[in-house]
Amino acid sequence: VYVAGNDSLRVYDVSDVGHPVMLGECYVGHWSWGHVDLELCSGEVLVVVGGKLRVVDVSDPGDPSVVGEFEGHGGIVGVEVRDDSLVYLWGDNYLYVVDVSDGYNPEEVVEYDLDEMFGGQLLYLWNLWAFRDYIFLYLIFEGNWCWMYLYDMSDVYNMQYVDVLGGPAEDMAFEGGRACVLNWAQAYSGNITVYDFSGDPDSWSYLGGYWFGSYATWPDNVCCEYGGGLMYVVTWSRGLLVFHYLGDTVGVREGSEGNRRNLELKVPSLLRGGSVPMDLSVPRDGVVKLELYDVSGRRVRELWRGYVNKGNRRIEVDLRGLGSGVYFL
Repeated sequence: VYVAGNDSLRVYDVSDVGHPVMLGECYVGHWSWGHVDLELCSGEVLVVVGGKLRVVDVSDPGDPSVVGEFEGHGGIVGVEVRDDSLVYLWGDNYLYVVDVSDGYNPEEVVEYDLDEMFGGQLLYLWNLWAFRDYIFLYLIFEGNWCWMYLYDMSDVYNMQYVDVLGGPAEDMAFEGGRACVLNWAQAYSGNITVYDFSGDPDSWSYLGGYWFGSYATWPDNVCCEYGGGLMYVVTWSRGLLVFHYLGDTVGVREGSEGNRRNLELKVPSLLRGGSVPMDLSVPRDGVVKLELYDVSGRRVRELWRGYVNKGNRRIEVDLRGLGSGVYFL
């Protein structure tokens, strides 16, 4: 794990999550600009601090070292990885595409003056996210109007406008063709929305959202990640929140070869107490929840819950403490 803070980059071994061990650290620059960003690209760590990009060689975790820098016009505040060799950098209303394939000599490919593009009405580029060949720009204009612009960067030399997507977004995260967006609204309230971004932008669609209450302050250090079908949201005031999109939940039926749209479950007809194996056959990625009911329809307890990838899987459920009888699963 790579952590930037207090003017340095630290490398930790977290194989034992209860006792993380710092392996090494190196100085990456003074926090004079009040901004720091970090990305991993082709085995090197890219750190934006002090208005510059620093490339850190971490091939020896015990002795990380800065091997290259890129400054542009100065004031760089963020980095986002496009692919194994190109990254986006931004700051002072400039957007840069930089080749970092040679970490010792990061080289500018092209730059865009966003202030000129928007006729001098742009206050600043707040944030940027990359998704496939597209970039999302969270822009703040005079009068504090906030908009999310979408551009096609399939040709990095020819930045093409696609659409305006709406108001404030604090963070975005992607998994496959799915995106989650962490939004900030009036009265310091927060919500997370889920979109289907498969296909072309014309076919992108809103799937659902969840309002999770107020932030304590704004700006309130917030971020989100998307992985394994789960959305992780961190805010300074609310801590860690974990979400799952209910549209991923699959139906349940007993085993049959005739219908593969549903989850199939193979269970021994006679169950005894203790740990019991059960076989799942899942038609698509999704959350599976197994609940036990008695003959009166009363829910006894939840036996198992988890995110399961498409395919076959064996799970173990604990039946200890159950009385003899007939149950529905």
